[in-house]
Amino acid sequence: MEPDKGPVRRDDDEAAAGAATDVRAAVDWYFGDLVDQVVADCGVSHEQLIRALASIEQEASARRDQLAERGRVVSTAGAPGEVLALPVGTLQVLTRACDLSGEEAEAVRSVHRRMARAIASLPEDDSTDAVVFAAEPSDLH
Repeated sequence: MEPDKGPVRRDDDEAAAGAATDVRAAVDWYFGDLVDQVVADCGVSHEQLIRALASIEQEASARRDQLAERGRVVSTAGAPGEVLALPVGTLQVLTRACDLSGEEAEAVRSVHRRMARAIASLPEDDSTDAVVFAAEPSDLH
């Protein structure tokens, strides 16, 4: 019998995989039925879109200060999450950084635009990009 070695630490790869799973779960919860609506319109699967949205969430979070300097926070009238209105092309930079396919990038853009229009006063035209930072269930309390 081995003596107790104390708490077991996960290596960095396992920790990163766990964090990615958490982000995917938060994104899936937050965007909910909107993902299914976009999947019906685009050539990507539900799982592909959730992975792509999670990648964008992580990339945008890492660049949050830079994005805030380029755009503006749009009021969500008390809805959970945060919307940044950004210059056109900004979301494309993020999708390229995440190495998304054209279909995935278009699906991500559609989810973010539809959500931003639903919870914030984003213009109906394509004159503005939007990044919606997903709220987590714990943010609602």
